[in-house]
Amino acid sequence: MTQTYRHGGIVGPTMLIGIGAVLLMDNLGRLGQSPWTVLLDLWPIILVAAGLDLAIGYRSLAGAVLAAVLSLVVLAGAIGGLADRDGLPTENLAAEVVQVQLNGVASAKVTLAPLAASLRVGSLQDDTLLLAGKIYSHPWERVGQAYLRSGNTARVKLQTTGASLSPTTSFAGTTPAWDLGLTPAIPLDIEVSLVAGEANLPMGDLTAESLKVELVFGQSTVVLPANGKYDARLSGVFGQTVVVIPAGLEASVRLEPLLTGRTIDSDLRQLPDGRYVTAGYGQAENQVDLVISQVVGAIEVLAE
Repeated sequence: MTQTYRHGGIVGPTMLIGIGAVLLMDNLGRLGQSPWTVLLDLWPIILVAAGLDLAIGYRSLAGAVLAAVLSLVVLAGAIGGLADRDGLPTENLAAEVVQVQLNGVASAKVTLAPLAASLRVGSLQDDTLLLAGKIYSHPWERVGQAYLRSGNTARVKLQTTGASLSPTTSFAGTTPAWDLGLTPAIPLDIEVSLVAGEANLPMGDLTAESLKVELVFGQSTVVLPANGKYDARLSGVFGQTVVVIPAGLEASVRLEPLLTGRTIDSDLRQLPDGRYVTAGYGQAENQVDLVISQVVGAIEVLAE
């Protein structure tokens, strides 16, 4: 009679080893790109580990050891290959130019919802445009655009449509990318939603009525709009959230971490209720009430 060896499986341990190895290489300066992008590209290792576990891992103790060793070999090779890759170019992707005229609009709500991409949102120099930039997409992706104006208020929405989420941001050495700018001339209600990738948001020159950033998997770096009195919420599930409070903006920061490390600039003082505030909060013309929520990863708050 054949005796089947049962154990706890190797998928979970392989995932934890992979996450730890990637983060360690990032700390040592060996990656050259965001660790969260690398982790996103390693998803096929889960299938490899599961397949090896099913094929040989349950047959015997020796099979379980062999499956674990083979999984780690594949993992090491994949991490090494991704570490040697110099960024993720967009040359092979179709570029779409996006422009929305200002046309006398006094305020606007802007919603940006790529599925999996590298997203950058800054400020525009052209005072005739509300929004402008380029979007690089795979052939099977479409970017839906919606514009609605009511009086002096406009609503603009850009979102990925017609594509299912592939659990990776790269394909054949390319990555979808949104490189956009917003007008600093009017107050904006800004909402950013990204399932996976990187969000680089240097928005210090903008004026905000509200700000909401949601990222499921990846890294977001946000320079907060320096102008206006507004509420902001930055949410992440797995990854890193870096927030920069620009000069001239006072802030109250409430953290909602779960399994998350945190680094808070020494210029912020902590109140008895747990919030961190800048010196002039409560008396400034430009200030933000910020909530940062992160489930797993890291939160960093910096003050200029």
